[in-house]
Amino acid sequence: MRSLLIFAVAFASVQAHAQLKQVIELDSGACWASEEGAGAWKIASFNDGAAFPIDRFRLEREFFPVLERQLRDQGFDTFGAAGFQAHLYCSSAGHGLIFNFGGAERPFCAHASGALDETSVYPHFDGGEGECSGVEPLSLLVTPKPTEDVAHFALALRGPEHEGLVVDARALPLAGLVAVTLRAEYRFREDEARDQLLRDAVLGPRIESVDYNSVHLVSGSSRFLFDGEYGGY
Repeated sequence: MRSLLIFAVAFASVQAHAQLKQVIELDSGACWASEEGAGAWKIASFNDGAAFPIDRFRLEREFFPVLERQLRDQGFDTFGAAGFQAHLYCSSAGHGLIFNFGGAERPFCAHASGALDETSVYPHFDGGEGECSGVEPLSLLVTPKPTEDVAHFALALRGPEHEGLVVDARALPLAGLVAVTLRAEYRFREDEARDQLLRDAVLGPRIESVDYNSVHLVSGSSRFLFDGEYGGY
């Protein structure tokens, strides 16, 4: 009940601002976003009953410590300064904040809610600007050439000669590909593992393609909010 009251008060605040400021609607009105100043927004998400402010100063206070813990959990003892772009993503499933660190030493996307109390980070190898979803860590999708038997190819990937790279390889015959799980040391180095497979003297010539396993978002719409700088640690 208390959380519904807080949302109602915050929604009323956003609604009042609509009379004075332009309110941007996302995903057919599932979210409202009102720009309060340079890099400062008020957000209301109706599908998940969330309302919150977001700006660079709040990120520094609340989000960056959470991000540092997550990056350390991913194996980064240090991480250099990097610019980012912040986006609001809205869908039938609710809202999300997406932070694109495409220019970082190891490019990544960070996903969070307006609470900023936790985050998930995903490799972002193309490093492109704009909204990003990232790719699943330690996962590759290998498509053998049409002449190859997918099950036999998966068996070859599980062989002892690849145990330094591959933990598991699962054949998906209907899709014509093999889902590969990489060893933990290749977390955020999936691009290196991909190159190794393509250069493999035995398997490389038998491979049609090696793709990253993209993170898929529920269909919705996004809005650029602001850019900023993360100082690293």
